[in-house]
Formats: sequence, structure tokens, C-alpha cells
Amino acid sequence: MIGKPKYKINDKVKFYFDNGVSKTLMNGEIRIVDAYGIFGNDEDVFYDINAIEDGKKVLYKHIPEYEIVE
Repeated sequence: MIGKPKYKINDKVKFYFDNGVSKTLMNGEIRIVDAYGIFGNDEDVFYDINAIEDGKKVLYKHIPEYEIVE
């Protein structure tokens, strides 16, 4: 819900990442919380999430709250 994020920084989460071809379920850790949305979309809470991909830490930006699963 906008203004009331469900997750906080350092929470470990599973999230779906859509690469334009398919959605992949990934494990990560919340790094940034955009509680009031992002530029151009103020209708949901967004998160920046660190995940490991091919042995490297990658920051996935602007993941909407509805893409995070518990």
C-alpha cells in the first residue's frame, strides 16, 4: 500500500523479475524502499533489491511490491 511499505531495508525476500521474455523467481535483500512510488508511477511501493546472479551481486531496481512473495 502506498506510503506503508510491507518490507524494510535488509529484509530477505523472494521476488519475481520480468526480463521481458519470462518471469524468474529470485532471492534477494531489500536495499532501498520507495514508499511513495517512483517517478512516473506513484501508485505502488517499489523496492531496489540486491540478488546474486552468476556469482555476482546485482541490484534490481524498481521492483513493485506486488512482485515480492513471502
